Amino acid sequence: MLTALGATETEDSVYCFVATTVSATWAEISSATGLSAGDIRTALAGLHQRGLVSHTSDDPVRYVASSP
Repeated sequence: MLTALGATETEDSVYCFVATTVSATWAEISSATGLSAGDIRTALAGLHQRGLVSHTSDDPVRYVASSP
């Protein structure tokens, strides 16, 4: 989905999961995707830089998808 826009496959997997939820923590993303915490942090940082996810000020932080 997002790989056509230059995103990595990991970013695409993370985005696809977050887009199907209202919001998600990195632990929820990890549980759903099977990706490691490090891979998720890297993917979320890349998605955030592209404006594709934002995060809440909740504790733990929750991530919300933006429209591509």
